[in-house]
Amino acid sequence: MIRKRFHQHWVFQAPEAILTCNILNCNKNQYLVFGGHDKSLYLMDFDLMILDDLEFDGWVRCSYPADLNGDDCDELLVGTGDGRCLVVKLDPKTQKLSGLMNYKAEGKISCCVAGDFYRDGNLELIFGGEDKTLKIFKNIKSKKPLLTFYYDSWVTCCDLGYMKLPKTSKPQHCLVVGTKNGSLQMIRILDGLPDIVWQTQVYGQINDVKIADVSKDGYNEIIIASSDQYIKVYNSLGKRLKFIKIEKMKPKVRLNRPKTLLVEDIDGDKAKEIVVGCADGSIRVYDCDELNSLDYTLKWSTRFSASIKSICSYINREEKLRHLIFGGYERTMRNITDFETGQKKILKIPVRFNIRQIPVKKEKEEEVEAVPTNLRGYIINLLEKKGFYLTIDLLTKELLKEGYSKDQIEEEIEQMKTERTMQYGKVDIHAWTYNSEEIEEAIDQEIIKIVEDPEDFLPEEDIIVDDEASKDENIGGEVSEKNDAEDEHKSDEDRDDSSDDLAEDEDDDSVEDLVEDEDEHETKSQLDYAPKDDDKIEEKTTSVEEKKLDPYNETQSDENINLNERKKQDAVSKSTKTSSSRNQKENRRDTSEGSRDGAYNGRNKLEKILIEHLKDKKLVSSKSKFINSILSLHDYNEEKIEKTIDLLKENNVIKYSRSKPSGWSLVN
Repeated sequence: MIRKRFHQHWVFQAPEAILTCNILNCNKNQYLVFGGHDKSLYLMDFDLMILDDLEFDGWVRCSYPADLNGDDCDELLVGTGDGRCLVVKLDPKTQKLSGLMNYKAEGKISCCVAGDFYRDGNLELIFGGEDKTLKIFKNIKSKKPLLTFYYDSWVTCCDLGYMKLPKTSKPQHCLVVGTKNGSLQMIRILDGLPDIVWQTQVYGQINDVKIADVSKDGYNEIIIASSDQYIKVYNSLGKRLKFIKIEKMKPKVRLNRPKTLLVEDIDGDKAKEIVVGCADGSIRVYDCDELNSLDYTLKWSTRFSASIKSICSYINREEKLRHLIFGGYERTMRNITDFETGQKKILKIPVRFNIRQIPVKKEKEEEVEAVPTNLRGYIINLLEKKGFYLTIDLLTKELLKEGYSKDQIEEEIEQMKTERTMQYGKVDIHAWTYNSEEIEEAIDQEIIKIVEDPEDFLPEEDIIVDDEASKDENIGGEVSEKNDAEDEHKSDEDRDDSSDDLAEDEDDDSVEDLVEDEDEHETKSQLDYAPKDDDKIEEKTTSVEEKKLDPYNETQSDENINLNERKKQDAVSKSTKTSSSRNQKENRRDTSEGSRDGAYNGRNKLEKILIEHLKDKKLVSSKSKFINSILSLHDYNEEKIEKTIDLLKENNVIKYSRSKPSGWSLVN
């Protein structure tokens, strides 16, 4: 007869191998966090819905939850495969994760833990790893470790707990550290300074370590999982008390090394069981039903297809059951409960001492600024804060300070350029900026606010007159050639002032005054001088026949513009860009006249194509997707499409909305 020993509640298929999982408590709510080979940390509720995820630059190798600031919501320490020591915060309102601390160490981070090591109301942050060090940080604001301990091999595991030491009346808060070569060390704080209590050799790589009362005598022991296929128990003096041999489940299977530990009461008898996850894919539960005893025997075991790397547990408040959650290289997480929960006799374990709880020092959330958790986040953060970089080398120099290599930076920047999430554009000068549709829309709105009376900014050169008629009539009064030159000079000064204002805004790190490329800059400069009402232009002109240009007729020559001002511009060698700018202004006057009488249906084939495309698609999420869609269907160059999109937007034919669903659409 087969006896059922556990109940499996659910199985969750993860995207990649799982290296760590933990329970995050926040305002009486519980969440599951896990991560691994896909370099992401996932936040999940117990309906198995992924609420958020956070990307890193290396594998997520370890995690540890702790309420660092006393707000009843756990933060999460995270160690990654590229040497990052991080702290992550959950926003309970949005259920989103964000970074609070990001410190770069050498090599992989193998273990992390947090606790009030100094007993001063502040929770220290502890990380150990491949660089053969254990680093202790005072808090999340620390720029460097408070203490660093050095070892002769990798630090593979660490834990904090209270131990009863000889000649002490009070329990000591101790840190236990295990290494790859089998060194086991216990450290305490004595008179404000670190004190190594003892160090011993356990003969085998230490894969995990826990501090808990497994003898059921009221005092904690140290439990380790070592690669020599044993679970070993030590007392507070470093003396070995117990061996538990991990037997092979199958004769030919040699991967019975214990990889991870959980020491908790899983069956409700108040005594702690030792739960072991092994390299052969097995979960084994060891139990002892007697007080003052270490006679642990195998209670039950089960085996899955790949190595178990992490085990955590939580209590279901409604069922009052402790659930085990575990995962590993099988790329699944499973939730199980012991079948004997509530059926065993409760043991009365003595309480030897009461530990005085020191209130955690509360920190104001606004004092801590969120930090990126990966290289791309740092790039975006720098571009958004500083606005732009003149060269990639300047941006690279800043990123090198964050611990990234030049090769990593160059690879990520090339990827972002390919995705068009960053691009080389023109503000007052060419510079590298972060490409955002929201930034583009904000710039347009800001410039529209600045131009309160466009007529005051309209240069005389923009008034098109007949050469013969100008001899008989004055336009806006008698204007001498000298005054024309002064006006022209003044117009240039206005442009210089505008450029200076933009430069000052850039110095103040104003993101809203960025222009992403040369065409955007030309369009916005023209808006400063563009009229809002064509009737005002007609007041400045007498009975003069205006000659209008088609900006999309590439064969049309500038000679078709018959005006005295143009001749003066040729005399002072005006650039081709000025001529192009004038044509675009004329085009806006033409299109604005055409839009007075009703709906704007497009003046040429390309405009009609863009309008029909939006009628068909309803919404296009970004300008780049809009342009690429047209390029794939029609034979137009990218620059021409982009200018036409801007023209239609200026004439209120199409729009870009930042509210969800965001994107380009027709104006209703």
